[in-house]
Amino acid sequence: MEIRILSVGEISRALFGDFIRRQRVDECRCLENGAWVIRSVPSVEDWKEADYTALIRRLKNTCATGGVVLGAFIGDGLKGFAAVEGIPCGADDEYLELSHLYVSADCRGQGLGAMLFRRAANWAAGQGAKKLYFSAHPSVETQAFCHAMNLHDTADPALTKTAEHDVPMEFELENCQKSKDRATEVLRHHLNSLQARCSDLLASVVLVGSLADDSYFGNAGSDIDVIH
Repeated sequence: MEIRILSVGEISRALFGDFIRRQRVDECRCLENGAWVIRSVPSVEDWKEADYTALIRRLKNTCATGGVVLGAFIGDGLKGFAAVEGIPCGADDEYLELSHLYVSADCRGQGLGAMLFRRAANWAAGQGAKKLYFSAHPSVETQAFCHAMNLHDTADPALTKTAEHDVPMEFELENCQKSKDRATEVLRHHLNSLQARCSDLLASVVLVGSLADDSYFGNAGSDIDVIH
């Protein structure tokens, strides 16, 4: 599996040939009289050709206005994608918007959405944004994912007014830096231990794991697979 930045030229209808949008929804988190409640709202989410046309136009615009589109590939097939807009939003322009985050139906529940989210958050943090804004689908499954990623409801009035049915949420991007700092601390500890034990023999250290591609996240050491 490969996650990489997509160029404008790659974003076409053919790109989505192996992508399955279909999602069955049974229950949703709904705002009623100022309080969030769970309601049975059965439906099936899917995209028609007109939806793909609009999606492609929006993703190309994201690239053209300084944002980024990330694609997750298994073999040659696109199985997930995320987009972060390049134009700041919110009352104080401290947010960047995660405008798209989707995983193909045949690849859900395998951690692909989490990897895309982390890459998107790291990119936004690298642009100097303080928070990531996400207008999240109200289905209980999507809401569970958002809470697992440490997203929470936003209180920014400029953003809470933008979502009609979705749930406006935010993520503190300082968490990205804290996570990287902790990963560096763990790595330094391993290196010091190796040097203390075998400094005369140590020629090089190879790190294998997600820290190597700048996407470290989670508990200290959880994404470091091998140090040898």
